[in-house]
Amino acid sequence: MNSVALDTLENVFESGAWPSRERDWRAQALAKLQHEGFPTKRQEAWKYTDLSDLDETPWTTATVSEDAVPDVALLPDTDRVVYINGIFDAARSNLGELPAGVELNPEKLTAPAQAPVDAMSGLNIALARHGLYLHVPAGVALPRPLEILNLTSDGAGGGMHHVRHQIVLEQGASATLLDQSLSHEAAALSTQGWSIELAADAALNFTRLQDTAQTHKAVDRLHATVADGGELVANLLELGARPGRLDLHVTLDGERASAQVNSMLYAIGKSHVDHQIRIDHRAPNCVSRTQGRALAQDRGRVVLDALVHVAKGADGTDSEQQLASLLLTPGAEANVKPELEIYADDVACAHGSTIGRLDDDAEFYLRSRGLSRDEARALLTQSFVRPALRQIPAAFRATVKRHLETRLPGAAAMENFA
Repeated sequence: MNSVALDTLENVFESGAWPSRERDWRAQALAKLQHEGFPTKRQEAWKYTDLSDLDETPWTTATVSEDAVPDVALLPDTDRVVYINGIFDAARSNLGELPAGVELNPEKLTAPAQAPVDAMSGLNIALARHGLYLHVPAGVALPRPLEILNLTSDGAGGGMHHVRHQIVLEQGASATLLDQSLSHEAAALSTQGWSIELAADAALNFTRLQDTAQTHKAVDRLHATVADGGELVANLLELGARPGRLDLHVTLDGERASAQVNSMLYAIGKSHVDHQIRIDHRAPNCVSRTQGRALAQDRGRVVLDALVHVAKGADGTDSEQQLASLLLTPGAEANVKPELEIYADDVACAHGSTIGRLDDDAEFYLRSRGLSRDEARALLTQSFVRPALRQIPAAFRATVKRHLETRLPGAAAMENFA
């Protein structure tokens, strides 16, 4: 498939000077993109998020420079790894002493465990230069939360950058991670790929905050595998970009594995944000919960699709999806869809979905108690989003609240998210 973008990407790849041990799997990944082309609305998985306009952009690699980057205050008692335009920045990173046996390498890429699942994954695998490799040995807990910052500089306009991360927690290990993607007004394309492996009884709390400009296109994918008794909590906040897209695929591969996915999307102005969530129950007695809250304002558009697949033999599955969307102004749009595919017996699965506007009766009640119209609407909106925020770790709540304050009325008054 030929296009301006694909021709340019071929040149970018050939000028990459990749190590010989990487060139084969990178070339195979690029071939996936060249064969399929950028996703369009003709593909069911991309029905509401069209990337066909990428075809006509002569994308180049965003250069590393001293251009302005978003200023992000260092969180107390945390470690930090910073990438600017897809390249590790040691000067802005901050890493303390780690327990014996922990391997943390911010520039290490390994061959992918599987072929790219789609064209955008192919782009990420083919061209990512850096990424975080984190390996936590059995029984070890990271002593501090780890923050991963993916920043786009002002000088990245018309450029693209990519990072690919691999997280491995061995049996009984635990960690808390915060992934932030931020930008100013540069018109750029970024992709992130995450591979997460949780061994038996390992536990990971993963919080993602994407808040890039409406001139930015952010297309990310996260695949997590959870073994026996492992626990994954994923707090996913999509607040910017046009589009901002995350594909999350969780595989519960061992008995008693669990996943809690909390999704919050907020589209304002002309932004377009999209979460595609899939949870596969492949073993007996696993538990999954999906809590989704989607808000759209002005001409913003939110997309939230959540699928739970229960494989044959995954008896004792306990799964629940609760998705809700709120249209704050005329002209806003929401597309929300929970799905269940069940091929096992003796399961407890439920799902629900709602879409609407703020409740007039509830607003009237609050105003009758002395609140102004704006105060009443702010309180109702806060109440709507709280279920998707409750499991954000305390270390990250101030950061999340700061980003919500620019959108969510009254967010500054939220002392916590409980």
